[in-house]
Amino acid sequence: MNMKRFFVFVCCVLALLLASCSDDSRKDEPVAPVNMLTYAQANPVKYEVQSVETYTLKDLYDHFGDIAVAAKELLGKAPRQILNPILAVYTGAENPDTLRFMKVVLNYAGTDVNGKELVQSGVLCYSPTSTTISEQVIISRGTIGTKKESPSIDGFWPRGLMAVLPGELVLSADFIGFGTTSNLPHPYLAADVTAKSQLDFTIAATLYLNSVGVKFVAPEDGFRTYSAGASQGGEGALAVHRAIEQNPTLEKCCGFKGSYSCDGPYDLQATYDTYKTCGKLEMTCAMPMVINGMIAAYPDLFEGYVLDDYLSENLKGKGVAEWINSKKYEVSELNAMIARAAGGDEAADIVDPEVLAETSDAWIPLKIAIEYNNLADGSWTPRNKAVFHHSKNDPIVPYANLQSIVEAFPSSTCIVSDKSLDLSTHFLECIWYYATFLSLSWRVDEAF
Repeated sequence: MNMKRFFVFVCCVLALLLASCSDDSRKDEPVAPVNMLTYAQANPVKYEVQSVETYTLKDLYDHFGDIAVAAKELLGKAPRQILNPILAVYTGAENPDTLRFMKVVLNYAGTDVNGKELVQSGVLCYSPTSTTISEQVIISRGTIGTKKESPSIDGFWPRGLMAVLPGELVLSADFIGFGTTSNLPHPYLAADVTAKSQLDFTIAATLYLNSVGVKFVAPEDGFRTYSAGASQGGEGALAVHRAIEQNPTLEKCCGFKGSYSCDGPYDLQATYDTYKTCGKLEMTCAMPMVINGMIAAYPDLFEGYVLDDYLSENLKGKGVAEWINSKKYEVSELNAMIARAAGGDEAADIVDPEVLAETSDAWIPLKIAIEYNNLADGSWTPRNKAVFHHSKNDPIVPYANLQSIVEAFPSSTCIVSDKSLDLSTHFLECIWYYATFLSLSWRVDEAF
């Protein structure tokens, strides 16, 4: 009888030990991310704070500059007249001028085009009254030429306007070639590179906000993420959309709802074909910037080639790559410099004739890069809604880009906005897009 009791005792001890071991092993198992914070903690990106500043809407109005002129020209009203009623509707504030937003600039550990660690920068904006974030908008910047135009430096428009809304977080990475990496060539319109910069920064921003006590609503409780942008930023917004959907864990954790893009070059071949036959180019620096950007993004593919190999005789040896890569000249200045040096403003004045005819050896890597960055080739179609705003008369980013999107994407997720004014000025159409972005309650629009 004693032996039997002893045997039972030993079995019980062994069972307890096995259960204990089993529990320990479960403790060591990684916990699957369930929200934006736990995703960031599971996939951390190192960061350091560059600056933290607080601004009022008066600061924002005073900063408008050329945008104020454009808004008045477009809508017949000054920005204050346009935006005060919008913000009053959104926030219930009697005096929107008193609203404030935080502008935080972070340096973070991104990667260069070869996958090596690179210190990049970006800006996040949110209301100082926000203790909990319920919505984040990842905004991709439009085409710029100078370092001073980097989002982390010139981070007011439209980020500050949105960030005064309670619970709102607005994020923009400086693309490679701007901000802390202004010494590097910008991989212009390289979709994957753009998306990675934005998402790495989003993770860094999440970790920063957690460190200062800001909480994140769980997706099941309504947390949502959108991607947005105009011009180059329109292509960037769709690239971010694609990258999020290609990472189902991130898609779920960030509560991704979709993208809202304006006049973006989603189909570079369609843009290239239009430029070849349209006569006068409104943006004479566009083709050199695209080629220069593809060379920067894919150095192995373009081994042995430089920008001059793609330019007309009048532009060869003039230092066009140096002008672009210096980050000293705004787009309008580059346009004038290139047209003057080329002796004209048509594609044939700017690009080598054999490249333009797609018959030279130099065309081969460029064709591959253009095809690789075609977001409308049907190799990917969105699961979440992709909303597109595009002027039919855009002279810089042809409407053919949207037509390619409509042909490639299913109607169930491809929504063409009816808010376009079909302006023949690219810049003003993009300004109008941002006005609709703020004023038409797009986030709760039935499209999403």
